[in-house]
Formats: sequence, C-alpha cells, structure tokens
Amino acid sequence: LQVFLNGGVFGRLLDREGKATLAAFTGDCGRYFGRFTRVFLVSLVFLFLTFGIVLELVSALIGPAMESAPTEWLPLILSNAHFLIALLLLSVVHMVVDYTRIAVVADDERRVLKALRHALIFLKRRFFRAWALYLLIVGATLAGTVALSAALGPLGGPGPAPVVAAFAVMQIYILFRLLVRMLFVAAQAEFYRSHPY
Repeated sequence: LQVFLNGGVFGRLLDREGKATLAAFTGDCGRYFGRFTRVFLVSLVFLFLTFGIVLELVSALIGPAMESAPTEWLPLILSNAHFLIALLLLSVVHMVVDYTRIAVVADDERRVLKALRHALIFLKRRFFRAWALYLLIVGATLAGTVALSAALGPLGGPGPAPVVAAFAVMQIYILFRLLVRMLFVAAQAEFYRSHPY
C-alpha cells in the first residue's frame, strides 16, 4: 500500500503544472506502482548489503574490543557507536531510494536500474549536501516527535477528557508524519531539479 501511495505523492509533487486532484493522485499511484515496486526490490538488495555485510564487518571489528573491555563504559560507547553507524547507513539507503524514485518520475524513466544510475551519479557529485538536507529533515522530524510525545505525556490520566485530548494529539502526530513525508519528497525533488546530474 505504501509503495502504491508513494506513486501518487512523488507524481503530484514532481508535476509542477498538473493539479493535485484525487484523480491525478490515484492515476500517478497506478502509473508508478510497477516501477516503484521494482525500486522497493532494489532497496532490499541495498539493505542486505548494508546490514548483512557492512554492519557485520563493523561488528567483527568492535566485537573483540567489547569482549576484552575492563569496564562497562567501553562496550556501552561502542554499542552506541554501532547503533549510530546503523542509523546513518540506513539514512543513506533511504536517501538513495528516494532519489531513485525521484529520477523515475522526474526523468520519466521506466528502467529502474537506469534511474538508480541517475540517482547515484547525482549523489556522487553532491553527496554531503544531499545527505545534510536529508539529516536536517530527520532532525526536524525527531524534534516534532519529541514535542508531540511531551504533549501526550500529561494526557494519560483517567476520564474522557484526557482520552479525547490524547486521541486529538495522536491525530496531529499522524498528520505531522504525512507532512514530513511530503517535505522529504518536495525538498529532495527540488534539490534534484535545481542541480542537474
């Protein structure tokens, strides 16, 4: 379902002249569903390479240091560093997949591997700027999530009023996540279009 809906999101946000109607949105969902499904399958390969090989190598490198550590501080620091490396690698994979989807739509590319090549050429020349943009939006997402969680915390009391208030905050959080997803696509698409590969 998410792959299907992503077609509409990417299609409408990348079509500067078309209208954002329900018919156009669902049309883009259907138009890009096959291509985005193939992008999803390619992303599974990237995830396997990232978590099955790269992170296993990192684990093999820090494993002996964690086992022979004289105190618990070094294993704690290394395990947190391992987790941070995993998150950063995951962000790179997600970014590559997003730019591949953008290349599929912006370049009207039917061959997914060619769109992936476009995305990799694009990122090769401006990787750190694209990654900084991605991480900036991730940071804003985390800040918004923390703020909404803080607002939700005091609403755990008994009675109908706290339950209704908590329900309203959760709906705001769902809307926030949708807006963040559109911000991701719009910002990356604009960056892609303003820096031709």
